[in-house]
Amino acid sequence: MTCEQALTLIETLPFTADRPHQVASLRAHARDCPRCRAALKDAEALDSALSQLTSPEAPQAMATVIMARTAQLEERPTFQEVEVRRDRRAWAALLAGGAIGPGALVYRWLAGESAFSFMTSPLGGLQGILTMPSLTPAVLVLAASLILYLAGLFRVSD
Repeated sequence: MTCEQALTLIETLPFTADRPHQVASLRAHARDCPRCRAALKDAEALDSALSQLTSPEAPQAMATVIMARTAQLEERPTFQEVEVRRDRRAWAALLAGGAIGPGALVYRWLAGESAFSFMTSPLGGLQGILTMPSLTPAVLVLAASLILYLAGLFRVSD
């Protein structure tokens, strides 16, 4: 065993109960090496001193404080409950936007307005897919429903 291996084993000496052959090899090396012998002696003295320490008693009020704080935590909603509420809001926005938008388009169609206006050039190409519609209540409802739908869509896909 080398000094480096011995010193590494000395650092973990309290945890080597299941490796008696390594401890025996360490002790044999420490008999011949003054540096490792001193390190082993110091580690055993420290282990002995630590094992003689008693555990401090917890204050009596500590259990009461812990139970009170635990009760406070139980009253708050859990992370999962908060997430479910957020998911419900996102789905509600998604469904509301998905229902109101087509409803506004149907309303415009029933009112005799065109839902979309496609402009073409004399050459047959599209100059613009959608023209800017006039700001009627139906158009505002359509825009609001699109915003609701997109807000719900982006929240659901998180």
